[in-house]
Amino acid sequence: MLASDEPWDLKVGTGGSTWPAWLAAQDDLARALHARHVTDTGSGHGIAVEQPRLVVDAVHEVVDETRK
Repeated sequence: MLASDEPWDLKVGTGGSTWPAWLAAQDDLARALHARHVTDTGSGHGIAVEQPRLVVDAVHEVVDETRK
């Protein structure tokens, strides 16, 4: 799983940023899927546009693991 490492500042009501909870939820999802959660992507929401090589490498990694 690839995730942005540039936090968006979505605030709900009078509470603080939702970014830490979002990252924790993504960690939980990755664990449930037996996946790796990559957050050092050097990108915002558009990872495929901003870091296409990272996406291609991640796809190759999944395909290679599946073929084993």
